[in-house]
Amino acid sequence: MADSLSQVAGELYGLPPAEFTAARDDRARRARAAGDREAAAQIRKLTRPTLSAWLVNQLVRASGPLMSRLFEVGQSLHDAQRDLDGDRLRELAVERRQVIAELMPEASRAAAAAGVTVSGSALDEVRATLEAALADADARAAVSAGQLTRPISYAGLGEVDLAAALASTRPGQAGRPGQAGRRPPAPLRARSGPVPEGDEAGPAAEAAGQDRLIADVEAAEQAAESAARDLAAAESRSLGLVEQRQFLGRRVAHLQAELERAETEDRELAKAVREAKRGQEAAAKVLARAQRALAQARGRAESR
Repeated sequence: MADSLSQVAGELYGLPPAEFTAARDDRARRARAAGDREAAAQIRKLTRPTLSAWLVNQLVRASGPLMSRLFEVGQSLHDAQRDLDGDRLRELAVERRQVIAELMPEASRAAAAAGVTVSGSALDEVRATLEAALADADARAAVSAGQLTRPISYAGLGEVDLAAALASTRPGQAGRPGQAGRRPPAPLRARSGPVPEGDEAGPAAEAAGQDRLIADVEAAEQAAESAARDLAAAESRSLGLVEQRQFLGRRVAHLQAELERAETEDRELAKAVREAKRGQEAAAKVLARAQRALAQARGRAESR
């Protein structure tokens, strides 16, 4: 039953959100008609994903190599934070930005291929979910299952709350899409509450907390450096645009002066044309009188 249910969930969470509910209800009816009431009930519990969660699920299905790289970078970040390897953390910060930058256009293309319109806020949620997968092992496992129902985020302290973000094909488990027969990821839970008896505590927990704080400081430093670089670039661009605008202003003033001179010259030429026409008309009258006098003189000469 579990494998069949996992397969159904994998198929459903690959569909666009608009098609999810009808397809889920149809699969539940078919299971019930086949006499498997338990499977039908479990299928009906599957939650329709938000648009951003669906996009992340699509990235898992359609952009496997890039997502694998994201997971590898996330694990490497965890190792570097544990080892307090500042140089490695700086290297990985570049890789982290690169893999996110490569995945975001893939999400837009996946939406376009499915004929789905994506808002900027939905893409922001996709980015936040990918960032959470980089920062937290449980979030990586949840994303890799390809069955998110809600976006997830990482605030920088504590663990990611996955309580409402996962589709569960049986208590505590979710099958990965297209990997029938593989063991599902281990149960995922938010550990923001008290630590139960038997869980790791004491020095190990303190060391883990210290690692997380150091990692947060490193991340904050990197964010500040990145923001400073962005500010410097923005200031440089702003100054460049101001200088370009000043140059264009001088050019406009020069062209306006040229236009005024051309207009003055045009008015002067128009006046000269009018005067020339009056002179032309006067000369034509003189010529006409001269031609009449010439004709008369010739007539008198011929009559003698």
